[in-house]
Amino acid sequence: MNETSGSKPLDKRKIVWIFNIVVAIISLLSILCYFFGPVWQIKLSYTLTADQLLEMTGDALNFDAKEVIGEDGEKLDLAISLSAGHVLGAFTSAEETVDKMLDDNINSIVDELSASLNGIAKKTVKVVAKNTVKSEVKNNVKKYLTQDSGAMSDEEVESKLGELGITDDYISEKTDKLIDDVFAGGSDVDSVTQNIMDTVDEVYSDLQKNAQGKEEYRELADSELTEEDKAAIEDTVRETLGKLAQEDGTIDPDEMIAELLAQALGAAGSGSGGAEEASAADAVLLADEADGGESASGKDKLVSALRDTLNKYISDPVRSYAVYVFYGMAGLMIFSMLPWVYVLIKLIVKLVKKDPNPTVKLAVPIWLGWLFFLILVAIPSVALMILKLPSVTAALTSGLGSAMAYFEQLNFTITSVSWTTVICAIIAFGISIYYMVVRRQLKREANAPMMYNGNGGSGETAYYGTDGMAPEDGDINDEIALGDEQ
Repeated sequence: MNETSGSKPLDKRKIVWIFNIVVAIISLLSILCYFFGPVWQIKLSYTLTADQLLEMTGDALNFDAKEVIGEDGEKLDLAISLSAGHVLGAFTSAEETVDKMLDDNINSIVDELSASLNGIAKKTVKVVAKNTVKSEVKNNVKKYLTQDSGAMSDEEVESKLGELGITDDYISEKTDKLIDDVFAGGSDVDSVTQNIMDTVDEVYSDLQKNAQGKEEYRELADSELTEEDKAAIEDTVRETLGKLAQEDGTIDPDEMIAELLAQALGAAGSGSGGAEEASAADAVLLADEADGGESASGKDKLVSALRDTLNKYISDPVRSYAVYVFYGMAGLMIFSMLPWVYVLIKLIVKLVKKDPNPTVKLAVPIWLGWLFFLILVAIPSVALMILKLPSVTAALTSGLGSAMAYFEQLNFTITSVSWTTVICAIIAFGISIYYMVVRRQLKREANAPMMYNGNGGSGETAYYGTDGMAPEDGDINDEIALGDEQ
């Protein structure tokens, strides 16, 4: 008997079962991914313009908004998300699920807005501080310069200050420390006012030094800020900072932004529903304050204002429609899971039965396992891209007017954790090609007759197994059956 040298090649069935493990893993990923991220999320990117920033602040502050966010405005990012708990919860408690979805998104939106607007708050405080210092110094310089020469325009005073080294860049450098103090936490009106007064003294001292030896600035070089001047400057500074501070006198930029946003939302709500229509949450907050409880934070007020604004637009019919949308999304999510569940069950059955053909057909999950992503992410994303085309936008603008102007400022991006199913379907497609090849080889080998001498003689015909050895009694039918998919 001849023996072959070398190692025996790995059996095709063992290779297939290695791939089966991979298939089982991607099947589990495709099923469980929905519970580890947002099943549907729309990311909004909105450009806040200088005019809109001024509308938010109203008359509270006097500053150049373009100096804060520039000519092109500031981009704000936020997201609205739906989880598997939201969409599946519609089957148990429909209205409570809608309320929970709103509350979850309101809290996340407030957190995202606060983070995005923190930079704007810092720039706003910096501009206000710089303008305050510059304005007070300029007013006092103007007073001395006009003693002999008479009236002088602001532009001329600006020019004189520039000659003496008191430029915008110089004042910005001096006020940077103020901003660091404000954002370090724990600052209040008294401490920041003192810092600003120290900065004013420092700027005025530099101004006097730069004016020394220059005849036209002789009066200015010899002048000093009187106690009356300092008191007037301090009053102006305190008044300005009071508009940024909380009721207890502390200055918290996050609270400041939250308060401004809450006021802006309140104004918008009053315009649409009347100022007399206060939200239930606002009533609770006011009642707490009336009973001597702690004053609501700016964030709480913003959450309340945002919830109130949404409730004005989300009526009972809209909530009912939202429940049906959740039903549809839940059904589509479950339908997209089923093909992967089917593959897992089939793998388990083949393992238990020790099926001689361990390959499984993957056509169903390849075609249907990512249907959720296709219908709720891919198709809407393409539709939004079409809506953003210049020709389409122009046509919609003529019909929708000002409403379309706000739409143009928004950039939409739809995402979902279901993108995992797309990757898994692609992997399954690659494995299915290998399965198809192996399935044909097993079928061909099982049906191929070979000659061997069973009793030391010749002339007997039997079917060899795929391992190259003669099959034992009763195995021939099993080998022939390899071509039949279970």
